[in-house]
Amino acid sequence: MDVFIYFKERLPVGLDVLEDALDAALGENGEVTGSGTGQVGSNLDLYVDDNDMSVDEVVEMIRRALGVYGIPKSSTIVIGENNFSVV
Repeated sequence: MDVFIYFKERLPVGLDVLEDALDAALGENGEVTGSGTGQVGSNLDLYVDDNDMSVDEVVEMIRRALGVYGIPKSSTIVIGENNFSVV
């Protein structure tokens, strides 16, 4: 499944730190496939194997992996038509 994480405010750490944390958390279940930074925020794109993790498991894994970095509350996880808070 394709997963998109949108950060609408300045991050307390670099995207590379978050990418490494997510790659470590995903292990063999997926990978970070892209990232970007714009004038109003940044994003990370992930691919997660549908056979290995449910949507709820993916959201919880992201929250655990990024929770220690003080991610802004406005950040969102988008999976299909569904939006979830990162924190």
